[in-house]
Amino acid sequence: MFGISMPELILILAIALIVVGPEKLPDIAKTLGRVIADFKKSAAEFKDSFDVDDEIKDIKKPFDDIGNNIKEIVGAKSSSTKSSTEGQNQKKYDSVEDPVIKKEIKKEIEAESSNKEKELHNNE
Repeated sequence: MFGISMPELILILAIALIVVGPEKLPDIAKTLGRVIADFKKSAAEFKDSFDVDDEIKDIKKPFDDIGNNIKEIVGAKSSSTKSSTEGQNQKKYDSVEDPVIKKEIKKEIEAESSNKEKELHNNE
């Protein structure tokens, strides 16, 4: 116990008995015992709080991974949808000869792309 042998402990108790006196020694021993018990209890609670934090991290990690996977899938689908729509619009624009109609198609394409951008921002 703290590197103190039995003869040293007896010597410390004898000195405490002489210094404090026999009337106050039991009260001091009780107080010292309560302080040590409170310290042990606080140390155990502190250790438990770290254990709970570790458990929460272990539980949270799979959910974070799932969330990241969902974001990747949604991002891949939205970019593939966007590129296929742009390709169709470009074909439509290129197939028309009349400049007035081309201008109208270009306006429609721009309006459609701005609407899709708004939808993406709203979904995020």
